[in-house]
Amino acid sequence: MMSSASDAAVSPGGGGGASVMEMSNFAHVIFQNVGKSFLPQAALECHYTLTPFITPHPKDWVGIFKVGWSSARDYYTFLWSPMPENYTEGYYVPRSDGEFYQFCYVTHMGEIRGASTPFQFRAATPTGEELLTVEDDGNSDILVVTTKTGLLERRVEEVQQECRELQKAVCLLTQERDQLKEEQRQHNQERQQRLREEREKAHAGVKQLEQDLLGVTQKAVLKETELDCLRSKLQKVTMEKDHLEVQLKNERDERELYKSHMRSAELENTKLSAELQMLKAVELNREVTISQYQEEIHRLHTERNAHAADTNVIEQLHQVKEQLEATYQRAAMLDSELHEVSGEHERTKAALQRVRQEAEIVRASLAQAQEECRTTQNQLYELKSQSLQKTERAEPISD
Repeated sequence: MMSSASDAAVSPGGGGGASVMEMSNFAHVIFQNVGKSFLPQAALECHYTLTPFITPHPKDWVGIFKVGWSSARDYYTFLWSPMPENYTEGYYVPRSDGEFYQFCYVTHMGEIRGASTPFQFRAATPTGEELLTVEDDGNSDILVVTTKTGLLERRVEEVQQECRELQKAVCLLTQERDQLKEEQRQHNQERQQRLREEREKAHAGVKQLEQDLLGVTQKAVLKETELDCLRSKLQKVTMEKDHLEVQLKNERDERELYKSHMRSAELENTKLSAELQMLKAVELNREVTISQYQEEIHRLHTERNAHAADTNVIEQLHQVKEQLEATYQRAAMLDSELHEVSGEHERTKAALQRVRQEAEIVRASLAQAQEECRTTQNQLYELKSQSLQKTERAEPISD
């Protein structure tokens, strides 16, 4: 342990001594009662006097320097220089190493303004009571003579070494603990971050599922509306189908009636054709007869001219003329009947053609209605299947 104390400065004496002290910077501080040697473990006191050539400063200090120093940085240890009314103590003095040391006063500017006489740190010569005999650590057969102080110092060093090792271990454990705490904190932060992200994802998933469920519900309502529309349309188409079936039945009945009429008309047409042929033959015979009558009339005229007074001839002529007029009338009647039969034949053919066209139109309408009915039934079946599938998918989501 080292302590330092300063005394009040003394006034300079005669002119010769003062001039020498002014010239030597190392004499501005005078160290007093400096021994030739000191014990390393004993208290060390340092007394010095400040001369009027130096002004003390709180940052001035006194250090122990090994002899041969070259600058103020070569100190072994130091203490701040106390003011004249203060007293300080310090530690860390050199051990017994056989070297010479000096006290030096260093100002706050780094200038050395005083140096003591050299001294050493030497241990005291042990007495018989202070000596101990211990076994060598490396060889148990060898006894080593040492002092109690040396043994205690060695044990103190061992304890200090153990303390240093324990401090290192404590530092390592503290670092490991801090590292584990940091890792635990980071792990907790990462875990909390993952939990927050998973919770946010879960919330987003729930919201998405709710939106999907709402969309599915809206689509289901829309599909149900479309299904109702299709049902109405199907009902309408079914009614139209029934109406068309009734109309088709009526058309079929009418067609059968038309067929019967057509068969009757064909029979009548055949009959009329036969009558027409017969009338044509009669007309031909009539024309032949008319030609014969005309020839007969011409002959009779000729004979009348030749026999003007022949009454029988005149009567015959009148008879022939009446027969000719009757033949003309019959021919006119036959022509009229022939025109009527031809007109009836044409009307029958037109009616038959119209019935065939109407039957074709009815068949086409029936086929179109059946196709629309099948298409509507297929659409209804598809909508029912889609609605059932969406309902089955929506039920697990709602659960």
